[in-house]
Amino acid sequence: MASLNPARSALRLAAGPGPDPDRGLLTVARILDDTTDRPPDTAGPLVVLSACETDLTTRDHDESLTLATALVARGVADAVGSRWAVRDSRTAVMMAVFHHFLTADNLAPPDALRATQMWMLDPDRTPPPTLHGELRHEMTGPDLGRIHHWAAFTHQGNPAPVAVTGQPRPGSADCSRGRLP
Repeated sequence: MASLNPARSALRLAAGPGPDPDRGLLTVARILDDTTDRPPDTAGPLVVLSACETDLTTRDHDESLTLATALVARGVADAVGSRWAVRDSRTAVMMAVFHHFLTADNLAPPDALRATQMWMLDPDRTPPPTLHGELRHEMTGPDLGRIHHWAAFTHQGNPAPVAVTGQPRPGSADCSRGRLP
């Protein structure tokens, strides 16, 4: 959820009942103010923010202060977010293919994002074996390769490739749709 004040941009999380109007909001300010018990040399997780405008600031021309970059500043190794509103159906396909490239092809997050974007541009794309049902049907849409469906997503954080051993980088985890581990 983008805000006029970059520090107030937030993820809306499930919240229990209560009088606080900000309950359930994980703001950029809160992310940056929270402390962590993780040693600084420990690799952080991958966080995938597939919701709209999770890597966007709309005020003060400070494109560097977003939900994604705040998470990187607090120790997340990699964050993927979007710069503009995206269609849920196309994003669901994109995220399924992105996770396929991460896991089956063992690509590092920036490489998996690029491979996914190239896959979406390919008019002869082949669905990964993990793509089933509605997602498989959705990938046949005539406009899947249109720029506004895939170019909104950016990678922030560690540009390092997967380790030479073929194993994922330490600390890799997923946090889709704004849910933190």
